[in-house]
Amino acid sequence: MIEQLKISNYATIKDIQITFKPGLNIITGETGSGKSLIVDAISTVLGSKLDRRSVKPDQGETEINLVIRQNESTVLSRIIPKTGSTKNFINNENAKVQQLKKFSETEVMVFGQHSISELLSPENYSYYLDSFAGSIDKTENLKQLLEIYLDQKKKLKNLINRQARLAEQYQLAEYQLQEIDLLNPEPQEWEELNNQLSRLENYEKIKSLADEVEQLLDGDQFSFTQLLSEIEPRLEHLQDLDPEMDQLNTLKDQMSIAKDELNYQLRKFSDIEFDEELLTELRERKQALSKLIKKFGGSIESLLNHKHDLMEKLSSRENFQTEIKTIQDNLIVQEQEIVELAAAISEIRKNKSGSVESTILKMLVNLGFDHAVFKIDIKPKNNGMVEIRQKFLDWSGLDDIQFKFTANPDIKPALLSEVVSGGELSRLALALQSTILKEKLLPTVVFDEIDTGISGRIAQAVGKYLSNLAVDHQVIVITHLPQIAAFADHYIKINKLSKGKGVSTQAYYANQSQQRIQAIAELAGGEKITSQTLDYVRSLINTEIKED
Repeated sequence: MIEQLKISNYATIKDIQITFKPGLNIITGETGSGKSLIVDAISTVLGSKLDRRSVKPDQGETEINLVIRQNESTVLSRIIPKTGSTKNFINNENAKVQQLKKFSETEVMVFGQHSISELLSPENYSYYLDSFAGSIDKTENLKQLLEIYLDQKKKLKNLINRQARLAEQYQLAEYQLQEIDLLNPEPQEWEELNNQLSRLENYEKIKSLADEVEQLLDGDQFSFTQLLSEIEPRLEHLQDLDPEMDQLNTLKDQMSIAKDELNYQLRKFSDIEFDEELLTELRERKQALSKLIKKFGGSIESLLNHKHDLMEKLSSRENFQTEIKTIQDNLIVQEQEIVELAAAISEIRKNKSGSVESTILKMLVNLGFDHAVFKIDIKPKNNGMVEIRQKFLDWSGLDDIQFKFTANPDIKPALLSEVVSGGELSRLALALQSTILKEKLLPTVVFDEIDTGISGRIAQAVGKYLSNLAVDHQVIVITHLPQIAAFADHYIKINKLSKGKGVSTQAYYANQSQQRIQAIAELAGGEKITSQTLDYVRSLINTEIKED
């Protein structure tokens, strides 16, 4: 239930605070007093899109506070600066717009001019019917499933297109990988290959030089072994003279070991056998390997890195195919789930449509349509957002739903946009919206422009209907008709007063008997109130009391 609304610097309202009560809250006021802005302000603080034209450059920041009582009071606030982002609060703590909107789903329903005009749009009929039939949650679930399904379809299409674009690249990668695998190069092969070639190509020089060195080490003309034997006694004598000379013997031993190792390595070179066939084979492999290295980066490392990249790319092709297959399998399951859920929603709609027609018709009779006909036509869509298993559907399901109406049983029911007048539309909207209100069990409903195009007996019927609705809900109604105002449990008159160079908007509570008679008389009789006008207002109020 709404307890209080406070508005500052919003459109023509400088500052106003309004208190609401349980039951039927009637708001009246002269044209331009700002009464419709009250509904706009409530919608805004409940998360509706802000109309920046309502923020005046010559005023301070706009602030709207709405106090809602659930188990305890909750304060919703929106602060709109002249420039910059809107700030949202719940009990003085920062909040997101979606958090504010949740209160419009669970606590307050607002119906204004836009809500009434929605009745003329067939795309809204599924929402109304699902709300009546109790299938709105299933429809929301269908919408979510369809969004996921379409997202997966889009992803699948992108994957297939990308795979097609990469087909030529995969073909080239396969060719290059085969080219590299044909040689199957190893990481250290280039260095080893060059060493082998150098050894075979310089075979005679290597063998000749090795022989010469070996002759120098152990030949007759000069013997390294003989030299060491000549050195040894002299080193021993030096050690006797100076014990620290012992390290010279160690160095002599190391020279002997090095000489033996050098001999061993030289013999390996001397034992080399020349292989003409191997030389040819190595030259051909180097030529082929050199060509690949030049083609793919300039070194054996870059060649092997390129091979790794090619293998990765071809592996991703397999991943593409796996991912595509997974999505295709998921889509089959999703299609089944979507079609089954849409069919279940359609069945509920068809089963409930008759009782919904009867409920709406009873309400229309209470609102002065004594001979009205209201029909709900449900047919399969012949086109839709998607086609699944030869069935057309969109977020609302498989059904093309039409609301048809006539106020005269002699005239065949037709679409609302073809037959409904302004007065008829406002009453039909009231019937439909109050039914949704009861289905959703919302505590509060706010009506603006609900009395458009009606007067006299019909206006009194609407007032009576609102009064009955207010038994179970808090109802806030902006009206200009005395027949409706007479049913008020809590009467609020919005006055626009000149204040210095500016204008102020004030809320006046006409809850005492004489105050209310005077306020409704001003509504009925204009500026000059006659005794006849006062008597008329008293009769309206007395009639309302007597009928209760």
